[in-house]
Amino acid sequence: MIEIITVVKDDLEGFLETQKSLKSQLSQEFHWTVIDSTATEIIANAIDFSVSKSLKYVWVEPKGIYSAMNQGLSKSKNEWIWYLNAADVFTNPEVILKVNAIIAQNPGTYSLGLTVHHIDQSNYLWGVSYPWVERVNETDSLLANINHQGFVAKRICLVEAGNFDESLRHVADTKIMDWVATHKGILCLNYHAVNFMVGGHSNRNLKSSLAEMRKIRPIRLSANQKIFDNFLLLKNLARMYASSHSNPLASMIKASRNPKSILNGIFKSTSS
Repeated sequence: MIEIITVVKDDLEGFLETQKSLKSQLSQEFHWTVIDSTATEIIANAIDFSVSKSLKYVWVEPKGIYSAMNQGLSKSKNEWIWYLNAADVFTNPEVILKVNAIIAQNPGTYSLGLTVHHIDQSNYLWGVSYPWVERVNETDSLLANINHQGFVAKRICLVEAGNFDESLRHVADTKIMDWVATHKGILCLNYHAVNFMVGGHSNRNLKSSLAEMRKIRPIRLSANQKIFDNFLLLKNLARMYASSHSNPLASMIKASRNPKSILNGIFKSTSS
């Protein structure tokens, strides 16, 4: 059985969206563990115990997202682990059925990498993360380019990897996926399983995330790399603004990502 672990802190709206997507699943062949660090009982009171036949709620002190994820792992009992945190949602009612079938068809597999879409509250699609693994030049190490929302792994893999590194604030999920890719292997599939809400922990702290990424994936910080990092920061800043506002500037930012829409707008204005 797959164990879905949901970490939540002060996000009732996002939690309810995640819960709704779980309740819509045609299969209840999953266990759901909720790790809550909210100061009030607002999350506990909102839990729908009909979502899963096997559901566990645990309140933990707020010590960071990776501490909460480790708490979820320590409370887990099932063979497969899937972190679907507050505001992350499955894309359709057949996801659990599909993933259970993939696991059954690949008995030697230790982990899966699935496709994740990045959307905002208006369901605008900002990007798609296709799972893939690459080898570090002339080494035996592998890098897992996978969003953790699309990462499903055997529990033993995460435990053997040493759990999530709580000394890191933003990229401990990447570190553990790199370890699994190198030592156990990840089966990457272009199956769109999860929608990830932009504006979360990693988006709000992208500059710090990039700095931490260089710690776990050492690279020579060339001038080109600095330019690319600055480009990512500006791109993320624009996305964060446009995804949380509904004004002409936000509309222009979204339109700029699609040159065809800009041309259509120009032709429409000139013809009128």
